[in-house]
Amino acid sequence: MVFSELYRKKLQNLSFQIWVKYVNSAFSEVSGEDGLSDIVYLFLLIDCDTDTAIFEKIRKGLGLLSEHQKKYIFDELAAYVSELDIEAFLNCVVSQDFVWAVGLFRNFLYSEKVSVIDKFILYGELVSELDNAECFYIFTNNIIDIAASVFSNDLSVKGEVRFAVRILKMIIRDVGKYKDESQEVLDALYVQNEVWKMYYEEEISHRKKVLTESFNLKVNNAIKIGDYEKVIKLIGPYESEISGLLKKKLMFCRKRLANK
Repeated sequence: MVFSELYRKKLQNLSFQIWVKYVNSAFSEVSGEDGLSDIVYLFLLIDCDTDTAIFEKIRKGLGLLSEHQKKYIFDELAAYVSELDIEAFLNCVVSQDFVWAVGLFRNFLYSEKVSVIDKFILYGELVSELDNAECFYIFTNNIIDIAASVFSNDLSVKGEVRFAVRILKMIIRDVGKYKDESQEVLDALYVQNEVWKMYYEEEISHRKKVLTESFNLKVNNAIKIGDYEKVIKLIGPYESEISGLLKKKLMFCRKRLANK
């Protein structure tokens, strides 16, 4: 029970170190609930400063366990969501095992003791590029409500607002069922909210800069060879977002095609 002892040290604000050999032993010699409980404590010890070698060993160790054993660990962790470093946890767990941690994720996303940024990080990880992403869409209404509360609170910090915008745009793009609801929250509580006007203008300015850098060379090369259709296909969909110079080039290409 090495990690339970280290956990006690952590609670007492005493220094401790996680050794790779102890991680290997914990997974290779696991026996019964006591052994699994020690692994639960291991998850409560790791954070973003933990050596990446530890993350790799935990990931490999989990691969040795049965689905039942993994579910037991994740269910036990559900009682400690306020102590769990979610980014460290996600570094140790492969996406195929997320389905066994639904109870843990639910507690995490609904806990008042967990920061909104950590909730956005978790939700984003759950629904992005996963084969089983749809089983986590059940948390979407809660995430939209959290984003709305961030926008409605004048004291929200910049990081919270930025994450809320990012997560809503991801929902609009990838979770079609909630597209309209997310767009409504984004427009009404962020875009049209004077409190966040500066952030919104910064975002639009950055977006224009990125689009300009991305399209400039391609547009110029296409115009040089008279491929006006390519220019229209390339930047036409972004007409409301691109810089004034790119808009002029778009109008030029449209006129050239119209006069053919």
